[in-house]
Amino acid sequence: MRIVLAALAAVVTAVWTAAAQPPALEAAWQAFWRADTPKAAADRVAALVAAGVTFDEAWARLGKGRVYDRAQTGERPMRSTAPGGVAFDNLVEIPAEYDPARPWPVRVQLHGGIMRQNPEEGRRRRGNRIPGEPQIVIQPFGWNEAAWWHGPQVENILTLVDRVKRQYNVDESRIYLTGTSDGGTGTYFLGMREPTPWASLLPLIGHIGVLSNPATGADGELFMSNLVNKPFFVVNGLRDPLYPAARVAPYLDALQTAGVSLVFRPQASGGHDTSWWESERGLYERFVHDHPRVAHPALLSWETERTDRYNRIHWLVIDTLGARPGEAALADTNTVTERLEPDFGLRGDAKKDKGTRVVEVVEGTDAAAMGLKAGDRLLEIDGRPVADIQAILAAFERNAGPQIAMGVERGRERLSLTGRFPPEARQGEPRRVFARRGGSGRVDVTRRGNRFEARTRGVTAFTLLLSPDVVDFAAPVVVTVNGRTVHEGPVARDVATLLGWAARDNDRTMLYGAALPVRVP
Repeated sequence: MRIVLAALAAVVTAVWTAAAQPPALEAAWQAFWRADTPKAAADRVAALVAAGVTFDEAWARLGKGRVYDRAQTGERPMRSTAPGGVAFDNLVEIPAEYDPARPWPVRVQLHGGIMRQNPEEGRRRRGNRIPGEPQIVIQPFGWNEAAWWHGPQVENILTLVDRVKRQYNVDESRIYLTGTSDGGTGTYFLGMREPTPWASLLPLIGHIGVLSNPATGADGELFMSNLVNKPFFVVNGLRDPLYPAARVAPYLDALQTAGVSLVFRPQASGGHDTSWWESERGLYERFVHDHPRVAHPALLSWETERTDRYNRIHWLVIDTLGARPGEAALADTNTVTERLEPDFGLRGDAKKDKGTRVVEVVEGTDAAAMGLKAGDRLLEIDGRPVADIQAILAAFERNAGPQIAMGVERGRERLSLTGRFPPEARQGEPRRVFARRGGSGRVDVTRRGNRFEARTRGVTAFTLLLSPDVVDFAAPVVVTVNGRTVHEGPVARDVATLLGWAARDNDRTMLYGAALPVRVP
């Protein structure tokens, strides 16, 4: 009964509002709401301004949003075409309980197996999702030529979210991104390139390090520090043959060191699958509930190498790249120290004296420390003769440590060598994760009331989008960049700016009353 009354109240309010508006203005509003793309909505802003809409009227209407009709539920295709003519056969699932009278959470789930060449495989995997609570589920379609980290696919995903928001009553604060295997890797990518729509990111059995391989064709340069803007829930299996938790962990350590809010759930018996889902599902869904999107975060950090796209995070837009004297020394979070698997360091060849001849000793290992050298021939291990490689392997298996003894032949000399055994996991050397091919720019900015404090590197101009939800337009706005005040004074609200960004974002919770351009001194 309460839902029926709420729906009736919404209809009555909408009718009253329409009656209170001049006909031309109301017609302009309806045309704005009917726009099926951000560009179409932006093209209708001028008509609203010409019809005389005031800032306060626009603010109220945009915050309330369009009126949604009851729509078809169940699984439905949502085909889209990206620039260049790439077609995507996506799926959207609307729960049977869907009611347009209230906003609904949305899960965007990226499937695995993205590098398979056959698009039919992508279509099959697209519908293979983990179960969850009643919610709208968007399942994009991808394959090797339209992977999650390719530009056309990014456009496809963002277009899907926008279209669903225009057709269904979506809770903009509860749109979260998840994926399995390659989908988990794609979740990391979108967190580094287009994080604004997401409340949280939940990569499952994926690996951010995969994106460092040039063969993936990831779109542009990647910056791990961009992931500080969203919370993460990560799951990997300890027995996963592709992306074991032990190999993923050093990357997550680097992210946490950079300030990323992250929960890591390694699965002791987990392979490259989601067999652990039922035991983790409660924690996963609790994480989603506990992390709604903050529309206007008080702290943002963003780095990009281009300004035609991938240059915005919430209320910060990087406009122009370039060096400036006195800019801040913002560290590049781009190194990882991996733990190396236990390796005694001895290499043989079954064709050389049946495997008893040493062909290589790895530098820095226990074999090198005990004095073994390439060319040595193994005669005995722990007092037992070894005649072939099978006997050597058997001797290694018998030895429980803490030492191993070897008799070797070196030239005409017989030597007895001892050393530590079995080998332990070792720390590798720190290495760069992502290549740096050109210049990039970064802005770290903090908002405290009407005061904005920014530190920049490689940026000459950026824009601050000011929302009446967090900025007092009746008071001065103060902006400092790298310790120098660059703006101090009032900023006027502007209805065209409000409508323009609303057309682009299609988001009732993220509205901007002014755009303040900032030049880095």
